[in-house]
Amino acid sequence: MTNTATSSRINTRIDPVIKKKAQEQLAQHGLTMSEFMRVVVTTVANNGKP
Repeated sequence: MTNTATSSRINTRIDPVIKKKAQEQLAQHGLTMSEFMRVVVTTVANNGKP
């Protein structure tokens, strides 16, 4: 992944229970929510919707 000096912020609202469950699942794979979102958004930008 390219590391650039500038970045853009994405904010979203989600049920706190869903967020916690997702964070727990991602942690099992060594990912944070931010890392996962970067992967997803980058994939969509480069390859379109899966």
